[in-house]
Amino acid sequence: MRLGIVARHDDAERVAVAKQLVGLLGTRAEVVVKDELARHFPDLPAEALDQMKVDVLVTVGGDGTILLALQHCEAPVFGINYGELGFLTEVEPKDMEKAVEQLLRGKYDVEDRLKLAVRVNGERVPDAANEAVIKSAHPAKMLALRLASNGEVIEDIRADGVIMATPTGSTSYSMSAGGPIVDRRIEAVIMVPLAAFKLGARPFVFPAKARVDVELPADAKDAVLVVDGQFERHLSGGDKVMFTGSEKRARFVRLSSHFYGRLRERLVR
Repeated sequence: MRLGIVARHDDAERVAVAKQLVGLLGTRAEVVVKDELARHFPDLPAEALDQMKVDVLVTVGGDGTILLALQHCEAPVFGINYGELGFLTEVEPKDMEKAVEQLLRGKYDVEDRLKLAVRVNGERVPDAANEAVIKSAHPAKMLALRLASNGEVIEDIRADGVIMATPTGSTSYSMSAGGPIVDRRIEAVIMVPLAAFKLGARPFVFPAKARVDVELPADAKDAVLVVDGQFERHLSGGDKVMFTGSEKRARFVRLSSHFYGRLRERLVR
């Protein structure tokens, strides 16, 4: 089994957990580390995320670390939580020894989830495993946006922006903005306006095969597109951003199926 390890190289506590993980793996797996971690693991080979060819990518951190991994590597991700919420992670550090044993024995499932393909004026940018957000580049300034699906205009709105989320991302920023929680098994694209200046502006849920466009009028104020908190792209008047289900998938290693248990534990407080 070939495993990759990703953790913040500048966080001593996360590096310590990663070292504990390497100790648990011993010689039972071939281990490579993300290139920036190399100075902490001089005896292990280091590779860039987008070059890693591994069976499982193990992350030590929170949801942001997982989203970074999913944006650059197509291997299934196994998350050890060392973040504030860790909704996408699978185990806590205290349960790592038992989890590693399960992993090495192959007693796990790989859960496939929808990603969103994102294009700006026809140019493909990184996919979104969680969400893509279009927001005003100027605080306290609203954006004029035209929303359409498969070429049919849905509505023109003025808002702080709009969130395009996957079911995975429905429990994140989308939920905070009033969007629905969508079961991860459903293939859907969720659109949630941000603070729209319109009583009738409500979230929409589209089938994953639909094409959803967000267009800025020619005279629109500058905006920014943020994908999974990792990638940013400046937008200006006349730009069009297109979303649809991606041919690539977000893959998670699961030791057990407890989505609603995690929901209760992390979000219903």
